[in-house]
Parts: sequence; structure tokens; C-alpha cells
Amino acid sequence: MIQFLGTLTLGLTLAQSAFAGPRIVVVESDELPYYTEPSQAFLSHFDEPISLVNIQGRYAVAEAISDRFKEDPPDVFFCLGAKAAYAIKGLFPKTPIVYASILAPGRFSISGPQIAGVSM
Repeated sequence: MIQFLGTLTLGLTLAQSAFAGPRIVVVESDELPYYTEPSQAFLSHFDEPISLVNIQGRYAVAEAISDRFKEDPPDVFFCLGAKAAYAIKGLFPKTPIVYASILAPGRFSISGPQIAGVSM
């Protein structure tokens, strides 16, 4: 957990915005407790508004949701689950991603210079 918080802090530090602070979008892979419970814990630690989206396990839903962020992407995505991280990596290749709740990130090619996280 300490490593995860350090990684998340690093991601947020690298993603500073010219606005009031970092803009974060939390992306859940589905409506399962191992995605929704960590996202709620994460959201409870911030005073600024953070967008929360759930892709319902489908890439097509991620594509539809991503349209609202295309013109003005967030500073960082926090992805819970492989489907969320995989979709966001493909849709926003230049935006930093911090992930959690992924069993084997290498299996889904969830890696790169803009990607960090803690696997399960």
C-alpha cells in the first residue's frame, strides 16, 4: 500500500496543471468491489472534484466516455482493473496512467514511460 501511494503521489506530481491542481479521472473496469471500493477510498482523500467513470467491462463504453475528455484530457488517469488501464492506454497514449487492481499488467501490455502502478 505504501508503494502504491508513493507511485500515485509521483504520478500526481508529474501531472501538475496550470489550474488549481491536478485534474484526475478515476476509471473503474466494472461494478465489482475490488474496483469500486478502492476508488471510493481514493476519492475520499481529495477536496477537489475528480471525475469517476465506469466502463462496464467494455472497450466501446470507454470509447464513448473518452469523447468528453478528448478536447481537454485530464492530467492523470487512475485506472482500477486491466480493462480500464488497457482502454485508457489506447485512447490517451500521452496521458499518464496510474493503475491498481491488475493481476498481471504485462499480460495486457500495460506498461510504458507514462504508466505506473501496483499489481495485485
